[in-house]
Amino acid sequence: MMEIIFIGKGGQGAVKGADFLALAAFMAGKESQFLPFYSAAQKGGDTKTCIRISNSPIIKSCYIYQADVLVAFHSDNLGENILMIKSTGWLILNSRDLPEKIRFPRVALIDADKIAHNLKLGQIINTPMLGAFVKATNIISLKIFEDVLEKTDLKKEENLEALRKGFEETKIIH
Repeated sequence: MMEIIFIGKGGQGAVKGADFLALAAFMAGKESQFLPFYSAAQKGGDTKTCIRISNSPIIKSCYIYQADVLVAFHSDNLGENILMIKSTGWLILNSRDLPEKIRFPRVALIDADKIAHNLKLGQIINTPMLGAFVKATNIISLKIFEDVLEKTDLKKEENLEALRKGFEETKIIH
């Protein structure tokens, strides 16, 4: 079983991105679980979403304390969350450069803000972050995510392009 945490700020699309991931896992024939934690009070508040993906039924339904993957929509979101990554896990980070304070063996960097800006998606960066997730983990194909996005009505072409650019432009740092 793979355990994943998405962290972001309200309005970045982190919760919806995690929802897309759970749906893509299901469409790929896997079991998936989606557990969002956020305040509905305001845009810009912290969000955290736990996702589990497995080839067999998922029995537990609780918060994730040690993730295989942490998807951070901004380096400001890291803080103590960095401690939630297993020593063999991945950090997928929206950033142009690796912050000096980050010393982690498996990192994928993506400038999702730039991609979203260029495609006029505003601050919603979930699709380039999903492209980075696909490149780093390779547990669900890019094609499956394209199929998920094809079923949405929200800036479909722009989001498909953002997904692909996220995959292409992700830098893997070991």
